[in-house]
Amino acid sequence: MKILIVDDQPLFLELMTKYLGNLGYFDTHPCTSGEEALREIRKSEVPFDCCLLDIRMPGMDGITLCRAIRAEAGYDTTPILMVTALSDKAHVDQAFRNGANDYLTKPLDSIELGARIRMARALIEERQSALRLRDQMDQVERAENTLGFGDQITLDEGHNTLPFAGFENYLLRLGPLRFVTQAVVGLHVSNASQIFLQSSQSEFVDILREVSCAIAESLGDSRAMLAYAGAGDFCVVQTKSGRLVSEPEEAEVMVNDRIAQRLAVLETCALPMPRVQIGAAQSSGVFARVDPAEMVARAISSARGQDETAKAARYETEEYRHAG
Repeated sequence: MKILIVDDQPLFLELMTKYLGNLGYFDTHPCTSGEEALREIRKSEVPFDCCLLDIRMPGMDGITLCRAIRAEAGYDTTPILMVTALSDKAHVDQAFRNGANDYLTKPLDSIELGARIRMARALIEERQSALRLRDQMDQVERAENTLGFGDQITLDEGHNTLPFAGFENYLLRLGPLRFVTQAVVGLHVSNASQIFLQSSQSEFVDILREVSCAIAESLGDSRAMLAYAGAGDFCVVQTKSGRLVSEPEEAEVMVNDRIAQRLAVLETCALPMPRVQIGAAQSSGVFARVDPAEMVARAISSARGQDETAKAARYETEEYRHAG
């Protein structure tokens, strides 16, 4: 496992290299600046498997470096772990928005480091396995050019939009005290299956992208995170004082109004206008923390439950296949 370590403190680089060596990871490459790290990435014939980036560095900071690494060819899914002081956790959200997968806190704890690296390695192996399977199916996939109705499409990562897997990991990594101040809200496009069947693959993705932007613009919260879960379902995490949590009816009207404005062109091409329903906010208590995955499932179920006719679509997810 080839690991890039970036920190402006040589002593910390030495310590991190030693810790990783004790864990059995010897192919480590320390850099003292973001600029040096990018040069190392660009000249390396074999890509790095994982990157550990200090958030606070002079010149190019870790968040800027994270964004730059994501822009490099072949690094769109590479695990990136941010290293931050306990007092600097406010920057973690910003790091996630710029492509980070996880984070570690200083001072280093060898047990936590080992756990995070193992998670990164599992992620790499999972993606490699998926790539191998993809290679085997490549000819068929290219011929059919299919998109499943239930696919968790990664929409443009603007407006604090995350891939669904990144969204779930973000929830898992919220500290206990902060977690109880947040709520997860599900939003369901009630006629998504109809749109899917009547549109081309590219049209369906474009419509979802516009719906995502309309939702993001209606949140009234720059810190909220958004993800598409497939089958017309979106999830948002925001503070309990956020608009989707405190004013769901007004928020639903606002979202649908923005969708109508953004997708007015649909009236000229005989495609249905998306209709979004907002479910009840799901949250956790201080003493009875709910599993984030369960919270997301409840949020989606609540949004779907706003329309009885939407329930059937849940069981049709695997039946629909698109010929682009």
